[in-house]
Amino acid sequence: MTGLLVSLPCVATAASITTEASGICDIQLAGVIESGDAAKLEQSIAGLAVKDQNILCLDSPGGSLKAATDMASLVHEKGIGTHVGAGASCESSCSIVYFMGTRITGSSKSISRRLAPGGRIGIHAPSLQVDPEADFKGRTVSRAFDLALQAAGMVTTLGQKTDAKSGDNWIPVDVVNHLLTTPFTEMFHVSETGAAQDWNIDVANLEWPAEMSNAYVWNMCNFGVRERMGWSHTIATKDFDGFRSELGTEPVGLGLRHLVGQGNTGVSERFNAVSGYRAGSLRFGCVIDVAFSVVERADYTVSACVTAVGDATVPQRIVCDNPNDRVVIGTSLAGFAPDVALDDLDVAAAEMRQSGMPSR
Repeated sequence: MTGLLVSLPCVATAASITTEASGICDIQLAGVIESGDAAKLEQSIAGLAVKDQNILCLDSPGGSLKAATDMASLVHEKGIGTHVGAGASCESSCSIVYFMGTRITGSSKSISRRLAPGGRIGIHAPSLQVDPEADFKGRTVSRAFDLALQAAGMVTTLGQKTDAKSGDNWIPVDVVNHLLTTPFTEMFHVSETGAAQDWNIDVANLEWPAEMSNAYVWNMCNFGVRERMGWSHTIATKDFDGFRSELGTEPVGLGLRHLVGQGNTGVSERFNAVSGYRAGSLRFGCVIDVAFSVVERADYTVSACVTAVGDATVPQRIVCDNPNDRVVIGTSLAGFAPDVALDDLDVAAAEMRQSGMPSR
């Protein structure tokens, strides 16, 4: 189709796809995505060694929408995780490939996508690239429009696939909305922890803290409430900004702490926390259980049981016995407020370490 192309606009060099392992990257894609790149990616995947998880690292301004959706389908089918490193960007059609990052465990598929602080994920709608010197017939333009609709349908279909563990859509509805409505002359960037939390984006090199500060536990409770109630951060955060200003030693209480086992002694901690979120006149509280190895300070198992509590801001003993009210907190990002900039996580982590622990 000379002079007319349905794509996500960009200006850069053509993509290169290599399998020279570097760091966590098993495959690296850099440059503009073009027709035929899906076949190149499939060939590269076929040559990978079998391992628990192969990772595709992305650094692309986008390009052909059809090629990107084909690559996204391939990444999902083959169980390839995606990663955008510090200083790299994945924008326009590249973001579709990124969001379809997948891990296969047995017969189950789960979302597997990671972003390093300093990396960029950019989302906007496709455009119709037209050669101003070309003279198009009506059926040519109509065909291009049909291709655009087909590509949009493919994105929607990909996005509706669900994670085996959480049941979440692979491409969140908010992301699909940005892919369809953000003007192609603009760009929506994933820049705050709230979007990463809501959209199942793991932040690279972010570990559980050695000490659970008041602020960290309180944010985990807020995260648990959002997960339990099915709220997004954009809906939930508007109601607790005032309560956040009260944060000190009061909103969190330590309910239980004990050592278990011998040798590599494990620790179980139980925190009571009053959330900043409300639903009408109801305020929510959490019973948060944290278990970890003392020796390695790793392999954290964290969950929150969410329940309605009274208006008191100082928790005594919150009772939450219904197993249906318990949610697993699988990301250390849950301990950060949703409006923290991803690029400022190191600073935010240092601040939370200084905010103190509940008295033991």
